[in-house]
Amino acid sequence: MTAAVAGTSGADLGGATTLAQMAALLDGAAAVVVGNTGPAHLAAAVGTPVVSLFAPVVPAQRWAPYGVPTVLLGDQSAPCRNTRARECPVPGHPCLTSVTAHDVVAAVEKLVTVEQPAVLRTPAVSREAAVTIQGEREDPRLARARLLDDGVRPGRPRVPDPGDPGPEPGRPRPCPHLGLAGLCPRGDPEALRGEEVDVVVLQRTRDLDLVRAWLGREPGRDLPAVFLEHNAPGLEPEDGPVPHTRHPLADRDDIPIAHVTHFNRLFYDNGRAPTTVIEHGIVDPGERYTGELARAAVVVNEPVRRGRTVGADLLPGLAQAAPLDVFGMGLTGLHEQYGLDPGRVELFDDPPQAAMHAELARRRVYVHPVRWTSLGLSLLEAMHLGMPVVGLATTEAVEAVPFEAGCCPPARSGWRRRSGTSCTTRTPPGWPARRRVPSRWSGTGFPGSSATGMHCSRR
Repeated sequence: MTAAVAGTSGADLGGATTLAQMAALLDGAAAVVVGNTGPAHLAAAVGTPVVSLFAPVVPAQRWAPYGVPTVLLGDQSAPCRNTRARECPVPGHPCLTSVTAHDVVAAVEKLVTVEQPAVLRTPAVSREAAVTIQGEREDPRLARARLLDDGVRPGRPRVPDPGDPGPEPGRPRPCPHLGLAGLCPRGDPEALRGEEVDVVVLQRTRDLDLVRAWLGREPGRDLPAVFLEHNAPGLEPEDGPVPHTRHPLADRDDIPIAHVTHFNRLFYDNGRAPTTVIEHGIVDPGERYTGELARAAVVVNEPVRRGRTVGADLLPGLAQAAPLDVFGMGLTGLHEQYGLDPGRVELFDDPPQAAMHAELARRRVYVHPVRWTSLGLSLLEAMHLGMPVVGLATTEAVEAVPFEAGCCPPARSGWRRRSGTSCTTRTPPGWPARRRVPSRWSGTGFPGSSATGMHCSRR
């Protein structure tokens, strides 16, 4: 059935994921179309809106996905109503046959919305802090896994597209707090001013203005705030040159900066702002390495736009040493931009994460050509998978890759020669990488910090 639904334009993952992998897939979706079954509630648990094809054999007010924006499709007054039947008792399945493909598309469009800024709030039903995280996150699943480990429940309240009229007047829509209730009146950010807020998590400088406008309070003065800095210094147009890049919050001492690597904290000029490091981590995809394909794998997003920063210009030389499979988003035009031979370099544009993990593990080696980044999460994922890895000896990668798990050759050792040798010879199993990575970069907690009390130092 999943193969029929996927057709030629979708990926058939029927029976191919674990429960955790399915949760990760659902978490990355803008919306999910599903019947009244387990994945509908799993989607709600990770905060993803649901288009529910709901047969009324049980009451929707009790069994529909809870705590997330939901569009219910199906005739809720059909003759099978409240029968609790497991097989359709009415010929023709009339409760759902009236639903058209247009109805489903319209429902999805209604749910695809824009995220609000990060707000930690305390819902009335619980004193546990519910965290909402937005912005340029490198891996929201990691943040969610870590926060859950500390007893914090993350959610993602959203504001709809400005053209969406929203629900009927006076009917607020629930915000997804992973089962914790909270109401966020749709399309009305000013309604957040009455919320009881514990702390705001900022990830872009414009979030400061959003907090002022939406909450009516000054972050750092009127309520606690933390700035979560994902980027390595020097990547934004307004950044100064490295190592003189001054952080936008460097002149404030009331908002601590949480960097994701020790390298970033060292290379930013943080001024008088308190700093801490909450290291990268990922949800463990499991040891799956086979190395059955004598090809190298590369994962990079938007290489045409980001160019040298992500090592896109190195791909032609690497392809001379070994055939490459490049996975990631925004790959269109990569062959043309760098004169790559499609016979040597195959592109896999924006695959589902679980499918990408399965395919990566079949490649002989993972190659990480990125010159300047905080720490590529795909590098950590490859080591979790048990793959041998080769990467540039830059930023935090030097610390991430243990000697026995692969190599980060310095420039003078011949990047092309070393990476080509690793791809074409019999590489050792990547179990040393897998043994090393979960001990430090798995999504099981905050090394050296916690969500309730960060240990900050002044740099």
